[in-house]
Amino acid sequence: MNTPTKTATIDFVSYNWAFSNSRPAGLQVVLCDSHLTVCFNVTNAATGYVDFRGYNIPITRPLRLYARIQGRVPGNSYGGSSLSNITVSYHF
Repeated sequence: MNTPTKTATIDFVSYNWAFSNSRPAGLQVVLCDSHLTVCFNVTNAATGYVDFRGYNIPITRPLRLYARIQGRVPGNSYGGSSLSNITVSYHF
């Protein structure tokens, strides 16, 4: 198996999420890099993938799924319990 270089960037990210609590009005789920510079709204698809090509996000930067009430900053997350998984493919 090849080891990624320091210049490797994220290509495709597959994800899934679910909430055990009921969803309040305005709930959004967003997939973001840890700097919150690139975010994708994944509210309407609890399972899917996002194309990060062209954003030059290094593979060392964490990605997170955030739940928020519409219009709030992603870091101000909704308190419902959740299950999530993120899988990253990269290019180097």
